[in-house]
Amino acid sequence: MELWLLNFSKIAVQWINLRLHAYLLILCLCLNKCVFVTAEGRRPIYVIAHMVNSIYELDEYLARGANAIEFDLTFYSNGTVRQVYHGYPCDCYRVCDERENFARYLNHIRDLSNPNHVNYQKGLTFLFLDLKLGDVARKDKYKAGEEIAKYLITHLWNKDLSEPQIEVLLSVPHASDSETIKGVRETFTKSNRETTMQKLGFDVSLNDDLNSIRRMYSRLGVTSNRWQGDGITNCLRPFRDDSRLRHAVRIRDSGSGFIEKVYDWTVDTTSLIRRSLRSGVDGIITNFPERVVSVLQEQEFKDRYRLATADDNPFSRVSVGPFKTSVQTQKEQNYVSSVQEITVAIMGYFWDFYKLRIKRPATLFPFLHEFLKKTLPFLREYSNNLRRLSRKGLISI
Repeated sequence: MELWLLNFSKIAVQWINLRLHAYLLILCLCLNKCVFVTAEGRRPIYVIAHMVNSIYELDEYLARGANAIEFDLTFYSNGTVRQVYHGYPCDCYRVCDERENFARYLNHIRDLSNPNHVNYQKGLTFLFLDLKLGDVARKDKYKAGEEIAKYLITHLWNKDLSEPQIEVLLSVPHASDSETIKGVRETFTKSNRETTMQKLGFDVSLNDDLNSIRRMYSRLGVTSNRWQGDGITNCLRPFRDDSRLRHAVRIRDSGSGFIEKVYDWTVDTTSLIRRSLRSGVDGIITNFPERVVSVLQEQEFKDRYRLATADDNPFSRVSVGPFKTSVQTQKEQNYVSSVQEITVAIMGYFWDFYKLRIKRPATLFPFLHEFLKKTLPFLREYSNNLRRLSRKGLISI
């Protein structure tokens, strides 16, 4: 009898411990507002087309294989929205001065992501806003956040119109720009749009210390929907190592970290695309989405990755096994491939310039104005230096 009671008590304790662990796990996930998804062996990946700053370019990049779009949003110094625009300098081999009205851009995105609209694009899953806050005064960073929220509520997620099933990531340059995130969140809350805010994520783009970013999220009370990128312009990407990127992936995979998704930018050559995929990223920002799609079909990656669809949550942390490869990289082959791709990119730049400027003459005037605005100060300084040297008799003009 005593033996039976002893065995029964052990079984009871084990059963209670099992239930307790299950409850604690559920409680932990709820408190952190973090969704864990166990993928069926393959990680959904976002191929993010870089610097798509005009409606004219949207269809092209989606046709080239992108399932997400990145664009740049500029501001006046007082925090009000200026326009969708990047300007010079920008990535190598790109026309930098495409521009668009922000409201018009969001209206078009709403149409593209609405299944009932004639222009519906099934492949468009995700929108990435690169917020150019460098010109905004520190005291007006919060106002910039308010402005962004009002535009999104009015032109993208308008209750009076069909609300599109698309998520948006807002990327601030530095952790010191936290007031912009605060302005966005509080404006959504004041507008009674807490449910819609679940479609909104945040990111710090310009390679700040990861601990500083963690402290920023903690201070703001942001406990979910957090992306983290690492990278640099495509002109310099081959010279930057991936140690910080892999550190971010480890934080994501720890399960208790402050990162749900990790992306690499701006990655254009197939050798660097492969390196990114081997590190276990969730997204790649690229000027050549077709190259990423092509690499994903290679034997090394096709069983480990798949293109994300509208059914995937871009803010959930996906659990898959660690990436292992038996493929040996061939440096000579990678070098030849990179040279070929750079040659194609240079040719592509001239085609883009013809397509975006020569075929659209009206856009040449803003381009020339921007070009002269950037170059004339340097030409004047150069001319003044020549005159000073001439007066000193060091050179003759």
